[in-house]
This record gives sequence, structure tokens and C-alpha cells, in this order.
Amino acid sequence: MPENFPAQAVAAKLAAARLRVGGKRQSGTLAPCLIGDLARFFHELAKAIANVDSSALAALRPAVEKLLGSMAKATNEIGPEVPVNAPWPTGRQAEILKYLQEIKERLNGEQERAADAETQERLEMAEASLLSLVGEADRPRPAWHVMATESRELRGYLRTAPDPGSVRGQMMSSAQALFDRLGEVAEDVISSLPDLAPFQDHSDTPALAIIPAGAFLMGSPKNEEGRFDDEGPRHEVTFARRFALGRYPVTFDEYDRFTDATGRTEVEDEGWGRGRRPVINVTWRDAEAYVTWLSQETGKPYRLPSEAEWEYACRAGTTTRYSWGDDITPENANYDQNVGKTTEVDGYAANSWGLYGMHGNVWEWCGDHWNETYEGAPDDGRVWTQGGSDRRVLRGGSWVVSPRDLRSAFRLRSSADDRYVVCGFRVARTLR
Repeated sequence: MPENFPAQAVAAKLAAARLRVGGKRQSGTLAPCLIGDLARFFHELAKAIANVDSSALAALRPAVEKLLGSMAKATNEIGPEVPVNAPWPTGRQAEILKYLQEIKERLNGEQERAADAETQERLEMAEASLLSLVGEADRPRPAWHVMATESRELRGYLRTAPDPGSVRGQMMSSAQALFDRLGEVAEDVISSLPDLAPFQDHSDTPALAIIPAGAFLMGSPKNEEGRFDDEGPRHEVTFARRFALGRYPVTFDEYDRFTDATGRTEVEDEGWGRGRRPVINVTWRDAEAYVTWLSQETGKPYRLPSEAEWEYACRAGTTTRYSWGDDITPENANYDQNVGKTTEVDGYAANSWGLYGMHGNVWEWCGDHWNETYEGAPDDGRVWTQGGSDRRVLRGGSWVVSPRDLRSAFRLRSSADDRYVVCGFRVARTLR
């Protein structure tokens, strides 16, 4: 959240977080909830703390520190094996709500005394989030680790916090330590999820699936119909560890949040619509910038997938031309200008690993440099950075091309600065 974030926009964010508390949960997804409201409360409170006078700070400090202490105890109590929809730790819910109420009462008093209009607005926003929290004590609570997914704005603010030796710095350092712990808990929970489980690091980050460790034959056999020489030699690639891959190509909704946050120019949608359609007109460098930004926002290691990771996940254990078999119809994918434009990312059935749009709709950038064959390719699934040109790899085919180019093994190359209406990407993420 920028330093001069408008108060009305803060209110909108808080309202959205409250809606998510009572909203529907997608099965298996780590959905933000009340924990997110708490994180936003701390963000607004931290900004208010930076501006209130010493007497007001002295009044708020004990209540905030008690709340932080109780929350830290709760996160230590849950352990790494917490279920996705676990309730709050026994005995902590009432204690935490009591401290929230105490802070709310103190905020009431500080609002009346706050001379600075911006500080008063921030205190009001903090109190607004608390009202929703205190009023929902009987609502079942999803797992504690989701607080970490809502904490990135506060963490960004704390990076520029005052001197740690000051009273303000002590309070902010306490919050930083708590969120660091919650981040560890979140990663523990994700690590405990089974292969192919869906999850999100945050409610507005791309939906991911956990891709299992394993091995496969990369490339196409010499007798495959439509084969090109650059799809060989066929070779075994082994993934010693699991990784996560986007369940869908990155959407306009997701990419537009990036351009809004960074001030980059909005990419064109060709008049087809934005929302859940895959983002198009992005270069390889744009895709790299997006995953770099996403890593900074979430504190998680996002990146573009390697070409090997992409094909492994696309095949999902198959050896056929496509992930569903050797034949294709317009019921399977968007290709050969059958639709005449992109379709929403979930417009066709997923493969057996729960990944959508691996064939057709948009080409997807991979991290690798282009090489004419697989001679000398890595056998461990990492990005192949050797290659003398500026060309990068694209996989999957698009809404324009023929069925031959939608095959699981088909490879395309293009300059890292090329921008086309048929090119998008999906994200990968390293797991601990």
C-alpha cells in the first residue's frame, strides 16, 4: 500500500476483506479470512502510530503488545500439521478478541484527540476493521497460517520503520517478528499438502497446484505424427523435489494489479475483454518483471517455469500427442481460429493434474533460452540458460495455430522483446 493511500481506498480494502470472511471457500484453497483483517488492522495501526503524539503512543503500546504476544503464542501452539480449515487454537480466541476490544476502545479515545486529519482517518480505518473482527467471535476460523498471506503490505511498511530502539520501532519489530513466524507456519502447511493439491499464497495471487516429484521422457518419439527435429533427442528428466505451477495462465485481473502497483503501461486486450481472460501482448521481459514483483509482494520464490517443468506438468503422466490422447477436436481446446480470439482461462477441461489451458488459447513463455535440439539439455528440470541468442522458449500453442502446434512436445522460439496477441505465460513457484 503506498504511503499516501487514499482513505476511501483503504476502506474498500477492509470491506473486501470482511466479505471474504463470510464468503465461499474454494475446496482445498487457503482462503484469506479474518486473519487478513487483522493484518490490515496492523498495517493501518502502524501508519497511525507513526504520526500520533507520545502520550497517545504510550496509551496504545501496552494493548498492542499484549495482542501481539497472544497471537504469537497461538501460532506457536498450532504446529506445522494444522488442517486447512482448522479452528483458532483453544483458549486463544477469547483472549485475542479481548485485546482487540481494548485496542478499539483506546482508538476511540485517540480519534477524538487526533489533530492530524490523515492520522484520524487511519485510526478510523483501523477501528472499522476491528468492528468486523470483534463482532464475529462465533464464526469458524480457517487455518491460522493464512494471516501471513495478508501481511505483505505491513511488511513493506515495516522495512522503512523508525529506529528499532525507539518505542515505535519496538512495536513494529514485534509485528515483524510475528509475521515472520506466520510466514514459516504458512510454508509448513503448504509443505504438508498432498501432491496436486491446489493453493494460493494470497487471495489475489495466481492459483497454484503442487506438481509431484518424479521423472518423464521429454520430447517426442521419432514416429509421432507431426514431429519436428527440435523435439529431440528424447531424454529422461528427473524432478527430485516438488514444485508449484499456475493452474491457469496469468489473467488480465492478475496482471493488471501488477501494472497498477508498479505504474507500468497497461497492455492491450484487443477489445476482447480482460478479467479472467489470459493476459496477452506481454514480452518475456514483462513476464519476468511480473514474477519478480510477485516474489517481492508475497515473500515467496515465484519465477517462470522451465521448459522441462512445463512439459512434465502438461503431459501429467501421459506419453500421447496431447494430455488427453492422440486426437483433438474443438471441444478440447481453443485453436485454429475456431473461436477467433482468446477465451477465459477455465473455458476447457483441465488435464489430470488440474492444470487448465496447457493446449491452445495462448502461447506461454518459459524461462529457458532457445536451443535447436535437446543435446546437452539439463536432466534435472532446471531452466536451460545456455544459448547464444536472445530468443526464449514458448510452449502450448494458441488460438490461432493448427493442432500440430498444440502437441505436448511442440516448441516455439521468439525474441525476449517480442509482443504478440497470442503470447501469455503462467507462473511457477519453488517449494521448500
